[in-house]
Amino acid sequence: MPWETLSMSAPKSSVNVELLSPMFYSRSGVSYPLPDPILVHRQLALRWNEFVPDAHMQISDEISRELNSQVVIQDVELSSVHLPELQHKVACTGHFSFTLKKSAETIHREWFSSLWQFAEFCGLGAMTTQGLGAVSIHLD
Repeated sequence: MPWETLSMSAPKSSVNVELLSPMFYSRSGVSYPLPDPILVHRQLALRWNEFVPDAHMQISDEISRELNSQVVIQDVELSSVHLPELQHKVACTGHFSFTLKKSAETIHREWFSSLWQFAEFCGLGAMTTQGLGAVSIHLD
């Protein structure tokens, strides 16, 4: 999918996320196996900005902060899993969903949609290049 298509996604207000492989975040060397809304969306925005080929398609720090203030976790069904091949780090599997508050503006809904479509390519959390954090999403 071209970056231009991703960056012009139709505005959406919620996403259902299924973890296709275990996911965790690394915080100060400690595994954090939870889909914290701010951490998830901050990392997606950082990854977007790192890989987007044209600076005019980057998400600004201001919009990223505003988007983070609009996201709430709606549903969570997770199980923990220990990863013995990774010094027994704790990760999670399962599914969860995020919803934007009714006060979210169109620009927040557009970026929310763009970032979640990007998440299917980049994954969530730590060690995505080793196959962790793969997701399937459904936007509403």
